[in-house]
Amino acid sequence: MRGKGPLITLIAGAVVAVVLLALSANAAGRRDAANSAATGGDGIGVAATTAATASPTAAAGSGVARPSGSGVASISLAFAGDVLGGDASIALAVKDDHVVAYLCDGEKTEAWLQGTYTPAGTLSLSGRGGTLTATQSGGKVTGTVTAGGRTWPFTVGKVAKPSGLYRAVADVRDGRVVAGWIVLPGGRQVGIATVAGVPGTAPTLDVTSGTATLDGTQLSAAPVEGGPL
Repeated sequence: MRGKGPLITLIAGAVVAVVLLALSANAAGRRDAANSAATGGDGIGVAATTAATASPTAAAGSGVARPSGSGVASISLAFAGDVLGGDASIALAVKDDHVVAYLCDGEKTEAWLQGTYTPAGTLSLSGRGGTLTATQSGGKVTGTVTAGGRTWPFTVGKVAKPSGLYRAVADVRDGRVVAGWIVLPGGRQVGIATVAGVPGTAPTLDVTSGTATLDGTQLSAAPVEGGPL
């Protein structure tokens, strides 16, 4: 009987070793599975990490990244025509959300006006020379403009270059010159050149070169695109 003791001990030790080996293999399998999921074995772990680190704003909000730009198209428009009755002309130039208007009778009454442009709203412009209130509909601007102590109603349509509004500013011997031209469809021009505060009929503008000659001095004019003057 004493010979059986070491044999039983040996068998018991072998059983314990087998059990420990099985437990170790099971634990290693669980670690491998966890590592595989975390490093992209099924794509879920990687996707979650990417979403959280590459776009924290999107992950914290709706999950949709914000666009890089506004997507709003730039606006560039020009309107020109005669006021009701035909004794003055008016032009408007629009660039995005800003609009410039110029009223001119070709002799002594003029007004440079500015304001905010809203396609579906009311235009309310002002300047030293007067005020303008109008609305845009169907490719036309309709309203009233006040300048030189008078108020004119008008309706003017869209125009394409070379029609539109032009302006020149220069310093000459007699003082500062500010000249404005309204070029109407068909080529007719209405303009005033004010020299040292005194208005007078503007010289003819060459719309191709953008130049006009006033008392021997060449003026360089540029189209008014609608931005702030």
